[in-house]
Amino acid sequence: AETARQTQAIDSNRDLTEQSISDLTTAATHDYKQIKRLTIKNDVEDISVKVITGFDIAIEHAIEHAVKHTTPPITIEISTRVMSDRIELIVEDNGEGISEVEVRALESADETPLEHGSGIGLWAMKWFTERSGGRFGIKSDSTGTVVSMQLPRTND
Repeated sequence: AETARQTQAIDSNRDLTEQSISDLTTAATHDYKQIKRLTIKNDVEDISVKVITGFDIAIEHAIEHAVKHTTPPITIEISTRVMSDRIELIVEDNGEGISEVEVRALESADETPLEHGSGIGLWAMKWFTERSGGRFGIKSDSTGTVVSMQLPRTND
């Protein structure tokens, strides 16, 4: 129910705000610091991006997915790649991967928050990213999953 409310907020939220990618990842990882046998490496640039309000929820979904679908010990690495007009936020885990069917559905479908064909958390990451003017990507195999969220960079 909470995720459904979040996706409704995505659909109605069109205003971009300037936020620090470092602050967003810190907020998203806060509740996970107490989980045993979970290591989160947060190595992001302190650069501002333009995103819709609540974007840290997308990052939380990436972390939550890794925690739910990985046998401990769990390692999640969050990093950035800085480009001239974008920041690529990368969330990588050491889990068993996401099924090829799920990845294909995310890559090929033109979905809305009320019409989706797979786990809503994966769709929430995609919708938050795209509503922020970004590009979402996911790669997965038996050694883990890599989520990529390319976001518009501010002029700082």
